[in-house]
Amino acid sequence: MTISEYINEKNKLMYEIQSSEAKIKLLRDKAVSCQAPLRADAGLNPTKNIHKTEDIIIDKITLEENVRAATEKLDILNNRFRESLKLLDKPEYRTAVELRTLMGIPWNKVASSMGYCTRQVQRFHEKAELQLEKMSHHVAPCTIDFVSSI
Repeated sequence: MTISEYINEKNKLMYEIQSSEAKIKLLRDKAVSCQAPLRADAGLNPTKNIHKTEDIIIDKITLEENVRAATEKLDILNNRFRESLKLLDKPEYRTAVELRTLMGIPWNKVASSMGYCTRQVQRFHEKAELQLEKMSHHVAPCTIDFVSSI
């Protein structure tokens, strides 16, 4: 798996997780607003809006399952990428990729922590990318199928 493939897949999963979590919050708010008429009309019509509330609950459960699945896939993706980094020739390559790509640390801070100039760390990162491209068959892509898109 190359660095670009990892970043693209990671971004897709992160987007799906964040999007689903935002939808869950909206559904939670919607469920509360649907329950208000039930409370107000408790003596008159206790079944008002019950189907709408059930639909919201089902949608929320589906989205929560998507978040769990995406989170599991993200963990698998991260572990597979870390495994592929172990195959790199030099520890400097691994460190540069781990700090920059996995942890998202800015170039200047990665360089400072490694004791190299920024450009040298970028070269390590580029060489790591080339090595990972050559051996990309060692790590299978991690794709995700979501239950549904709501």
